[in-house]
Amino acid sequence: MALFIAFLAEQKYAPSTVITYISALGFPHRLAGLPDPSKIEMIQLALRGYSKLNPSRDSRLPITLPLLENILSSCNHTQSSLYNRRLVQGMYAIAFFAALRIGEITCRPTQTQPNLICYNQVSFIRNKEYEVTAITITLRHYKHSNPAEPVDIFIYRAKPVCPVSLLLAYLNLRGSSPGPLFCWADLSPISRNFFTKALGDSLRFCDLDVSGYKSHSFRIGAASWAASKGMSDTQIRAFGRWKSNAFLKYIRLPSIGSQSKPATICLQVVP
Repeated sequence: MALFIAFLAEQKYAPSTVITYISALGFPHRLAGLPDPSKIEMIQLALRGYSKLNPSRDSRLPITLPLLENILSSCNHTQSSLYNRRLVQGMYAIAFFAALRIGEITCRPTQTQPNLICYNQVSFIRNKEYEVTAITITLRHYKHSNPAEPVDIFIYRAKPVCPVSLLLAYLNLRGSSPGPLFCWADLSPISRNFFTKALGDSLRFCDLDVSGYKSHSFRIGAASWAASKGMSDTQIRAFGRWKSNAFLKYIRLPSIGSQSKPATICLQVVP
């Protein structure tokens, strides 16, 4: 398998293609209940090194922590109402710190949303003074999920961006009514078009090229941020709920390392 990776490197295959091929080779082993050679440490290191030596061709740029700070601040100028400001800021923060997919916080028109996070999936961890110190989001339905094995994402207070404070500020306006976590006053879900437009407005306010950033940029930035903080491949895979090594193509350490400020790891995943 290592020689096959070397062969693909000589043929100048894209890292994402190599990761897909190796995952495909490992699948029959997993299906038969045999040890998966693609999970051997040497192979994992080879794939990670391949991704670093061959920069991803994915044109989407990551939302870095400093950029997250800027677009959060931009909401004070791009959103006309207090509710909209708190809503968008909460969505930005949670999308980044929980590495969420856009389909987990927004919906498409005339389409069922089995993966949409609802308010009843959120719980609060409090200290002796009854102050909220962390928030738990329980995910039962997501890409490649097993409903019988929900995943708890623990989001803690942190600096310079505190996702807990931002989400609480939004929830103080939203209330505790059942329904989508991120919603309008009538509890209708937020559309993907609204989120995309809000992100575009924030980026333009920050004088950035809108074409380089997509809603998935939060997930890309989250993976890069986690890697820059020393999280292992296994931890990053659990963090973003990846079932394969696809996350490797998202890691952009040079851009993260050159721009980010120190931050506390504020997320723990418990399957």
